[in-house]
Amino acid sequence: MLRTEFICGQAGCTTIGVAFVVAILLLVAIGWLYEMWRQWTIRYLEKMEQDIRRERYLKAFDQDEGSHNGKDEEAA
Repeated sequence: MLRTEFICGQAGCTTIGVAFVVAILLLVAIGWLYEMWRQWTIRYLEKMEQDIRRERYLKAFDQDEGSHNGKDEEAA
């Protein structure tokens, strides 16, 4: 008959069990940190993309306004 005390002793099996629990909790913590980092990165990139679109829109608006002003000056 094979029992756990025969393989690792009573204290050894407790240690192995605790090590497994700690390993699982560590993996969960790493996964949670990765997910938080991923969400922060996505929000940061979306904000940057929004700023770039806003800047392009303002540049296009300034160029359109500048071309209208030039035509008005030429007509006068």
